Amino acid sequence: MATIDLELMWGFNKSLVEKPWMRHSPTFMRYIMNMARSRRVVNSLLKAVEELDFRLTWAVVGHLALDSCERISGLPHPDMPRPETPSGLDWYAFDPCSDIEREPLWYGSDIIKTILESPVEHEIACHSFSHVDFSACNRKVAEAEVIACLLTLKERFDVRPVSFVFPFDRVGHLDVLVKHGFKVFRSPTRSLLWPFHRPRRLKGFIMSKLERPLASGLKLPPRLGVPKKVGSLVEVPNTGLLYRPSEYGSKVLLARLSRALSVACDEGLLIHVYAHVHNLAQGQSHLRAFLCFLKMAKAFEKQGLLCILTMRDAYELAV
Repeated sequence: MATIDLELMWGFNKSLVEKPWMRHSPTFMRYIMNMARSRRVVNSLLKAVEELDFRLTWAVVGHLALDSCERISGLPHPDMPRPETPSGLDWYAFDPCSDIEREPLWYGSDIIKTILESPVEHEIACHSFSHVDFSACNRKVAEAEVIACLLTLKERFDVRPVSFVFPFDRVGHLDVLVKHGFKVFRSPTRSLLWPFHRPRRLKGFIMSKLERPLASGLKLPPRLGVPKKVGSLVEVPNTGLLYRPSEYGSKVLLARLSRALSVACDEGLLIHVYAHVHNLAQGQSHLRAFLCFLKMAKAFEKQGLLCILTMRDAYELAV
């Protein structure tokens, strides 16, 4: 299973609002350059998976379904409740309230249209409306994010997602998902060394400073799992982000993923890799590594050893 998180600039909005000085940083400049290549990368990826006949789950931020938006009485999206921000800036302070021609990094209806027109039956999942952290916002904000995303995708593309991918992979307000008809969600990445979701900073430190270097050095396969019931929802395990491979790093990563595919086939477990579009736009090695993984998975499927699923498929199997 493979999921692509489609966020464009909304994936960086939280950083901009909380630390407005970041828009002048080298990190932000690199992010912008990667974003500028997003449409080309999506087209390349869609062409490749069409040749493989490999279905992906695309987790879409709802605002991208818009062609344009505007300020009403000077306020962007006045009907949307706002999460609190440490800086005091409005959550939509950097929303350009323009259109797709002038601000293509904040709107993506053309990308969604291209995905839906693919001969491969991809799944569209909900990734909230504006990429709000569900673990840090109140229920009113979370519900508004869910409703706005569902309405926008329905009105613009007649799509009704049943799968949900939490922004930042931070789970919260599961009751809201149940209320609005979702069936399945992606779990946070499982750590080899710290099998708990909290404290997040400790988990992040362990994964970035200890686990990734150790796992790469020893070529350990990532943790796998099986879909499990959480109330009336199904939680799909998350093997992890295809993380910024260099030319050497991509070889190590593919060796680990190859071992993981073998384990998944032998033990009947689920391997679920995800990437952001801007990850795949960082360089040719990243996109090549992702496509190599898809080809390996497809080869296992042709041997009858593996089933390639979308998140919606995983729900149907689990129930």
